[in-house]
Amino acid sequence: GPYSRHNKFSSKIIIGADGARSFTAKHFNFPAIKNFIYCYEAELTDLNVANKTLVDVFLDNKLFPGFFGWVVPVSNYGARIGFGVKDPSRLLKTRDIFLSKPEINQLIDRGKKVREFFAPIPISQRSVTQKGKVILVGDAAGQVKATTGGGVIFGSMCATKAAESTANHIFDGKVLNYDNVWRAQYGHVLTGHSVLRALMDNVDNRLTDISFGVASALGFNRLFESFGDMDFILKPLTAKV
Repeated sequence: GPYSRHNKFSSKIIIGADGARSFTAKHFNFPAIKNFIYCYEAELTDLNVANKTLVDVFLDNKLFPGFFGWVVPVSNYGARIGFGVKDPSRLLKTRDIFLSKPEINQLIDRGKKVREFFAPIPISQRSVTQKGKVILVGDAAGQVKATTGGGVIFGSMCATKAAESTANHIFDGKVLNYDNVWRAQYGHVLTGHSVLRALMDNVDNRLTDISFGVASALGFNRLFESFGDMDFILKPLTAKV
């Protein structure tokens, strides 16, 4: 049939937008993504969410080395809770400790767990995101903010550059220069996030023990206040980097 694995298809350009463990990247031998955060998340319902526009962020370099914990409201009656760590072997132990924290435990007791899952998030870019007529976009390219793991909006903007580069190549015969274009436009933003990530990882834990401390210490008091802004939160920093 037309969808049989035995059929062969041809294309002028291949765009790999197939996630952090990209098969496209592996098949065409792209350089590996070097840094990942390994995340746990659970979705709760039957809660009475006090403020559905604010995100609670838990910064603790001992409990969540390399990342943070969060409670994200999704409605007046539901929330997502989770955390990320650099070492996947810490996931289960960290989950047990995190869920036992009083501020998290009371949510678990009040709410009903709908689902839970584990997932990797890339926090470094591939050194190459284009090989000839094969390009990578989004998580497959590592186009993710090192501070928050935000990649939906940023990946979408890079996808726009991929579409423009592809159209210019196919319709106008221009050189396919996607890698250069997206890095010139947005690469400094990722650099800014990587710099802040490094600072956050090395701040004394007395400043970050289940607190807002590190964000305040660095002058980003509103760093995680609005979930919708997480992808853009470092925009003011880019001029300084």
